[in-house]
Amino acid sequence: MLTGGPPRAAVVRGASKLVFFDRWSPRGMPDPEKDPDGALLAKRLPELLPAFGRFDLTSDPGEGKLLPADASTLPSDWRSIEGAWSGTRDGLEIRIVGARGPLSLELDGLPAESRAEPFGRKPEDHIDWGCRAGRCRLAADFHPEGAVQGFSIAGPPSDLTLTAKGACAALMLPEAKLLSPEGPQAISRSAIGTALPGFAPPKGCAGIFVWRSEGRRDLPPGDPDEAVRKLRALGYVH
Repeated sequence: MLTGGPPRAAVVRGASKLVFFDRWSPRGMPDPEKDPDGALLAKRLPELLPAFGRFDLTSDPGEGKLLPADASTLPSDWRSIEGAWSGTRDGLEIRIVGARGPLSLELDGLPAESRAEPFGRKPEDHIDWGCRAGRCRLAADFHPEGAVQGFSIAGPPSDLTLTAKGACAALMLPEAKLLSPEGPQAISRSAIGTALPGFAPPKGCAGIFVWRSEGRRDLPPGDPDEAVRKLRALGYVH
């Protein structure tokens, strides 16, 4: 873990262990010049760790058989995961939970200085980013069935529009509002809260959860000392 690398987490509740590894994320990758061994290990992690799922610790204490996430406990399990690393990010967070098939999203109105990072990306996903007249548009074809996916977007807040096509989807902000493929749904920046959502999607549809993470504000300014650098490598600080 001290080598850094993409975010990963586990939640153990009773006999069930939920695991997640954002294997295609560039976040936290060690510098190959300063830490060649750490960089090599971080590149190997996708071969060693599962991407998303759970283990039944009663029948499989050695964690040899990865099972799908338990839909009945996923909302609270995933909230625990997000809570563990909520202070490591500063910006807009978008998560897709409970999708039953491919889903295309378009997010318009992002400021030109924004930076978008896919969350839980899969090799078959397609991401487009384009800017015009100081505003940017993010388009993605996701395959989130059985997983949690989305975006982390750094930059100033703004009013946005969201369009979803494909699987049934609802914008959870905070109440569920079904999205129509016929037109975009406006998202006012004043409506985006900073509290973690519940991650419980409506029955039969994907839930698209949007909130703003403020990062941790309790660190002293200036260059971090060795302890803080290690905490940053582990993903505990932003």
